[in-house]
Amino acid sequence: MVRKFDFLVIGSGIAGMSFALKVAHKGKVALICKSGLEEANTYFAQGGGSVCDQPAGRQFRQTH
Repeated sequence: MVRKFDFLVIGSGIAGMSFALKVAHKGKVALICKSGLEEANTYFAQGGGSVCDQPAGRQFRQTH
């Protein structure tokens, strides 16, 4: 069986899944991963993320 997709995304980490979501409205997306979506390093990541509060300044806050 031949399947046709508009986008082929290799990797189910945050970058791959983010890209897949961004282009999903433009066509069919195939997401290829190691063995399962929960095998990505992003799935096991712990801790928080950093965000910029003030674009002109250098103040950051960490979210958990």
